[in-house]
Amino acid sequence: MLTAQDDLIGHQTPAPFATSGAGDVRFTERYWYTAHPIDGSELLIDIGLGYYPNRHVMDGFAGITIFAPRVALACVRWRPPSEA
Repeated sequence: MLTAQDDLIGHQTPAPFATSGAGDVRFTERYWYTAHPIDGSELLIDIGLGYYPNRHVMDGFAGITIFAPRVALACVRWRPPSEA
């Protein structure tokens, strides 16, 4: 059965999202994006998302550096199997 989650990341096979592939707990999908100006000014932005479907965990991060100070945020969400 298709769910709303089928439009998101996390697929291991062409099957619907609720069906995982081999069930390997190490299966991971990650996205990481870094942005910086091309003029060399001291600004750096990092954002990322990781999804571990067989562990029912999603994590993400965002960080910004302007000159020396860095501000970072990291978050993790556990998704019970009943929400799959």
